Amino acid sequence: MESVARWLGVDFSGDVRQWQPGVGRERARVWIAEVSGIGEALQLTDLRPVQELDGDPESPFERLVRRLARPDYRAAGIDAPFSVPAAFLPSRSHRSLLSIVEGIPREQRPFPAGSELLTAVAPRYGATGTKEYRETEQRWRQRAVEVRSPLWGGARPGAPFTAACLTQLHRAGRPIWPVTAADHSALLVEAFPAAQLCQWGRPSDGYDGDHEFAQQRRIDLVEMLDGGLEMSEPHMQRLVASADALDAVLCAFGAMAVTEDRLADEPSLVADAEGWIAVHR
Repeated sequence: MESVARWLGVDFSGDVRQWQPGVGRERARVWIAEVSGIGEALQLTDLRPVQELDGDPESPFERLVRRLARPDYRAAGIDAPFSVPAAFLPSRSHRSLLSIVEGIPREQRPFPAGSELLTAVAPRYGATGTKEYRETEQRWRQRAVEVRSPLWGGARPGAPFTAACLTQLHRAGRPIWPVTAADHSALLVEAFPAAQLCQWGRPSDGYDGDHEFAQQRRIDLVEMLDGGLEMSEPHMQRLVASADALDAVLCAFGAMAVTEDRLADEPSLVADAEGWIAVHR
């Protein structure tokens, strides 16, 4: 009898307000999805905001740390940068980057502010940082996918996402792909919903919001997923209602791509330092 495999997908945020316990489901921007499978059959078995994870009275950020620390899944795809461009890596080492970020004072926050990350790794660029990109991000930019720089602190910043994600990676303590090989369990994998949709030939924008166009685009995407992913009616309704919930499910496919040898884009030689976005072919 085949065993059940489990993958997680996390739609992330660098906005500290989105990690507060009182954020309700209708306003939640940080979601976690669980996809289970036996052979080729896949099922969406859980879908919720991080505020609904077990762990009260812990902060939602800590609840996610504890969830990812449990070794009961094959891989978890997280929608946030796992590293910075190689030229900004302390000692050219990802491990050193994690340690430095963990050591940044954060007062009452669960993770450092983006500006504090920039001070630590790119001080000459000031609070707004620089729009430098990793190789994996450059590849998707060449395909006209909108990508945030992990070192940018201006409009549509990527630095807050990077600071939050690096903290999560360090605290969860799980192996990180591609530094760790795909045959390990409970891998943490960088995912990117916009790249996943681009790979599948679908529009990678325009599906977030309450207006009719965005709602219809979400309906179309849910119908696409429903062709290969079994889901309950309540889960389907959540995906139609929330682009962030939908992104969490897309991130789970990035996790699957790594463990099932279905990567659309193999890691380059710099990936051990810079990380790599996993996309399902």
